[in-house]
Amino acid sequence: MTETFGPHSSELPGTVLPESLASSSGRAVGLDEVWIERKVVSTLTGEELPPGEEGELLVRGYSLMRGYYKKEREEVFDNEGFFHTGDLASIDAEGHLFFGGRLDEAIKTSDANVSALEVEGALEALPEVAEAAVMGIPDDIAGEAVVAVIVTTSDSPLDEAVVRSGLQERLSSYKVPRRIGWISSSEVPRTAAGKIAKSMLAERIDELLDSASSGSSPV
Repeated sequence: MTETFGPHSSELPGTVLPESLASSSGRAVGLDEVWIERKVVSTLTGEELPPGEEGELLVRGYSLMRGYYKKEREEVFDNEGFFHTGDLASIDAEGHLFFGGRLDEAIKTSDANVSALEVEGALEALPEVAEAAVMGIPDDIAGEAVVAVIVTTSDSPLDEAVVRSGLQERLSSYKVPRRIGWISSSEVPRTAAGKIAKSMLAERIDELLDSASSGSSPV
């Protein structure tokens, strides 16, 4: 990341990782046995979390920037000198870091943070799904409910129950979208970079979810 003037986590060139670590961003980067320190803390309490649990990633070390322009140090670093990255991540017992998405894009449901990126990855791993956009919508009980809008590989509606069943093998139950809508690839709003424009989808979310439930096209 820019604030560390390069990677804070990596692996040496030629390192072969087992399949279970294929999505890892690597272990702490070091120079002359001085390592960048990383820790993951609860987004609710700020307390350090045990290995494998997801929270906000904090970093501290020799390559970290001195600060942001026209900002006081205490606005940028905590009282231990750690920089709060705003990234959701987990670090296993061997130090392998797994990126979970941006904290400001996390969906807060029933006091838990759900990474939209993780759920989108699980959806797009299903053979029936070509693209997915995951977001949170207001919910009286959970605070936010996880919902998704998908483009199918056949470009036609897909049974929501089939998608949810496939996700239950890949995600914890609270991460499985409560509702899943469908949109054709030609109707997907996109940014200038070609990414799905979630803000525009959000404006149509009720329509898209309702059309999926009825089995009709939202177009």
